Amino acid sequence: MRFGFLQRVKEKDNTKHKIVGTQTVSTTAFATQLNLNLKNCWAIASELFETLFAFKDEGGTYLFIREVSSSTYKLIKKTEDEEDDEEESDE
Repeated sequence: MRFGFLQRVKEKDNTKHKIVGTQTVSTTAFATQLNLNLKNCWAIASELFETLFAFKDEGGTYLFIREVSSSTYKLIKKTEDEEDDEEESDE
């Protein structure tokens, strides 16, 4: 698996980026680092897709997060207020 690290060419232009670095990691090492059980990955992917298809009629930005203290996942819809706050903090 290869990761690319990008940077905006101009701070206020979100359409043009440049690659500032790459890193190659074995899939098994990356899964271990994230504390993923490889045997359970397809179940997690299936749950993610089923959850996303349930929200297919609702537009917006969502975060799919894993609870640190447990093995549960949550899909959280970002509100317009949160998106506005992020835009203001970027400036």
